[in-house]
Amino acid sequence: MRGPPPKPTVLKAAEGNPGKRRLNQAELAEPAQAPACPKWLDETGRQLWNTLVPELMKLGVLRMLDQIQLASLCDAYAIMISARESMAKLPGEARMLVKTPNGAIQQNPLLSVINTQRQIIGRISAEFGLTPAARARLFLEELPPPGESELEAIMNAKGEIEDGDPVPIN
Repeated sequence: MRGPPPKPTVLKAAEGNPGKRRLNQAELAEPAQAPACPKWLDETGRQLWNTLVPELMKLGVLRMLDQIQLASLCDAYAIMISARESMAKLPGEARMLVKTPNGAIQQNPLLSVINTQRQIIGRISAEFGLTPAARARLFLEELPPPGESELEAIMNAKGEIEDGDPVPIN
């Protein structure tokens, strides 16, 4: 696949459809639904899951098929937290650099684990619209409820458009 991955239609609509291209209404046909938290997630991962699911439901981007991606995000977060806690237990001089058995000085392997998990978290967060850049582009008050098309949202708006006011067209 060339170029950046396609953005979910809900996020395009929430951003006001900046490209003004036709939105994929079929993608929005499946209602937003919270998947079950996987049993294999540890306590830290479950806490993040329970924090993110309500927020993603408000955005209308979460579907049952997103369970694996969301679980991967929560698992990466839990691994990062565990590595940070392990690193915090080390003496100050061993947190960044460690001595190998042959006497060479190298970066603490926990730093690599933390950095890898941060990259995974960043990639998956962007797919769900959870990065600061993604949030800055969202106009959530204009987002129609999940399953409702833009036309239905305009038609269902009661008393918001006065006679003579132009009808908003996106």
